[in-house]
Amino acid sequence: MVHRADIHVGGFVVIALVSMPLLLWTSDCIAYAARIRTIGCFHSSFPSVVKKSAEVGGIESVALTKLDVLDDFDEVKICVGYELDGGVIDYVPSSLAQAVRLRPVYETMEGWKSPTRSARSIAELPMRAVTYIRRIEEFCGVPVAVIGSGPDRDDLIILKNI
Repeated sequence: MVHRADIHVGGFVVIALVSMPLLLWTSDCIAYAARIRTIGCFHSSFPSVVKKSAEVGGIESVALTKLDVLDDFDEVKICVGYELDGGVIDYVPSSLAQAVRLRPVYETMEGWKSPTRSARSIAELPMRAVTYIRRIEEFCGVPVAVIGSGPDRDDLIILKNI
């Protein structure tokens, strides 16, 4: 079974499909919101669109949440673009007929296989997790200011006051 998660990036909705075992593995419910913490691969959508959205929207930083749910993966993936009819594109297709034929192109990074849950500083994170964060910053074109390191509201690493 596959779970659909709509992620809003740069004015576009990126649909992430998450396998049910992954969803169940990460399904610690948040009591105050009565929701499941779902995850998927980071989708930089169309890298040029993400960077341009940050530039035009005046976005100075981003928050990266749920880092802790990736702790036990052998590898983590970042969607770096999309393939359309055999070619990789760096633009948003103009038609729905093209959009439904898109296939994600992933960059695979080694997982960190170490706990990040409840870390309070970037120095407490495994080096591979820091490398992952820095790669996401490259795609966004802005720094990560806040990292969610667990399910609780206080499980945050504040890198920059926003």
